[in-house]
Amino acid sequence: MKYSANEIGKRIREERKRMNLTQEALGKKIGICGKQISEYESGKNEKIPPLDSMLELCNVFNCELGYLLCEENYELKTQTDTYIHKSLGLSYDAMKSIRTITNPGNLSISKKQVTFSTEIPSLAFKHKTAQCTNVLNSFLETPEFLNLIAKLQELDEYRKDYRSIFEQIGKKLGNEMFDYALDLFLNDRYNTSEPDIKPLDDRVKNALLEISNGFDYRRELEDRIKITRFELFEIHNKLVDRLFPQ
Repeated sequence: MKYSANEIGKRIREERKRMNLTQEALGKKIGICGKQISEYESGKNEKIPPLDSMLELCNVFNCELGYLLCEENYELKTQTDTYIHKSLGLSYDAMKSIRTITNPGNLSISKKQVTFSTEIPSLAFKHKTAQCTNVLNSFLETPEFLNLIAKLQELDEYRKDYRSIFEQIGKKLGNEMFDYALDLFLNDRYNTSEPDIKPLDDRVKNALLEISNGFDYRRELEDRIKITRFELFEIHNKLVDRLFPQ
């Protein structure tokens, strides 16, 4: 297989930035200077980094060599992660969260990557791997888990529709007509009977109707979002009651 120094360089740069490391800091971790890291990242002279440096980088980035070499069967950092991603659709961060619960001792997290809210749970999971795994399995096996995911998906769809209502109307009407009709609608300048106001043509009337329907739909979505959030709260309570009955 032919490897590309440019592609390898891009991957090294992506992983370095993901860890919030400077070129100098990364170089120090693997025993070389920052200038050498810069050359690796630029793919200078189409020269692939030497194997010993690549293996050191794998240790720092917590990945397999094939990932840094941009091999086809390495979309994520390991073949196992890639397989899980392809078969289940889980992202790398999702898998990392699961590992935080099931095997926190294997995690190596930079202080710059950790916020107060994420550091405390990882500490809480430490030395309680079996217990946390049992809780996770029990959670995933409940019918409420499926209901929870379904409602979250429903809420996500409502929120996407809510944010895109007027964007879609603008595309349908054209920006100029949309802005003109929206100004008329918001300022109520199309219901006046004063003689100096020109009658609206059919195109403008249709635009006003689209905008009016858009506001009606937005209010309907606001109600749906409120109801769905309440239903999520109810599912959460049922889930806790099932896992930890009083």
